[in-house]
Amino acid sequence: MKYLKFTHVDSVTGISVAAEPARNGPVFPAVAGLVFVWARESKYPTNTPELFGTCPDSSATQIDGVLGLFVQADFESMQADELNARAAKVASGKHITKLAFRNRFTTAEKVTLEIASLDNPAATMAQRQQAAGLRVALKDQENAQYIDLSRADTRAGVEMLEAAGLIAIGRAAVILDAPVTEVERFRG
Repeated sequence: MKYLKFTHVDSVTGISVAAEPARNGPVFPAVAGLVFVWARESKYPTNTPELFGTCPDSSATQIDGVLGLFVQADFESMQADELNARAAKVASGKHITKLAFRNRFTTAEKVTLEIASLDNPAATMAQRQQAAGLRVALKDQENAQYIDLSRADTRAGVEMLEAAGLIAIGRAAVILDAPVTEVERFRG
């Protein structure tokens, strides 16, 4: 059995999509007995998908669309790496830039947070501690590489703002759970 990496070819011309778009629709290369096993989905979207499969040892593989042959151990190792990459991509799906996180708050909410973070020496110790806690949280966000909307402490912090009346009821869910756009996504 052969283990191979391949991509689509044009259904009429047989030319690989690595060379030019499949104007007549994409199909697998004409490898006898080709069986698709997995795709490198962690690299999607892409114009040249990397597909992996097997074929009998007797099959000709020196054709357009076949990108490489591998021994079984390397094929399985690449598949394991792909599964790990997919898992990491899913985990990073809720990672947004610091600016994107700030922009999920309205201007009025940001002003309210800035005012609430000011230290008032005449306030009670509890009020001063709450203001200090807010300053600490804002500083942590400022120094973060990105904001992970799925982290428990991120979620608790935004929910605390709602509970304290610093943002309106229901806003925490909107801030934390709105779909992450491509513009917001952290790409570090």
